[in-house]
Amino acid sequence: MASQQEMQEKLVLYQLLQQHLETLKQQAVLLQNRFMELEVTKQAVDDIKKIKQVNDTLIPLGSGVYVHGKINDIKKVLVDVGAGVMMNKDIDASLAVIEDKRAEVEKLLESLQGEVNEVVQKINQIGAQLQAMMQQEKGKE
Repeated sequence: MASQQEMQEKLVLYQLLQQHLETLKQQAVLLQNRFMELEVTKQAVDDIKKIKQVNDTLIPLGSGVYVHGKINDIKKVLVDVGAGVMMNKDIDASLAVIEDKRAEVEKLLESLQGEVNEVVQKINQIGAQLQAMMQQEKGKE
């Protein structure tokens, strides 16, 4: 027989796990957005690599606003290498940095998915236990 206190504890745990699951889902969305950003950046750097001469281009400022500009040096790009430190890198080196970041995000996503699966499994397990306890309580009445 399950006590009211035990049932209450399981219910609180169930709710905490659901909140944790929501937090994990939000983190996954952020990581997926970061992954897509890295994919777009990689494509843009690849496109720059294909430029044969300096051209006029549109430079995005954000929110669908662009300015006309010229690319003066198509051999090197500034790359954030961490902690806000920017370095000049050639195109191939910058692509390697982007790929490293992409692989790191991918690993984080896989790890997060594993944690999501564990939490979902615990939620299902506790949910089943709570149902059984409630059925048992109804049987007493």
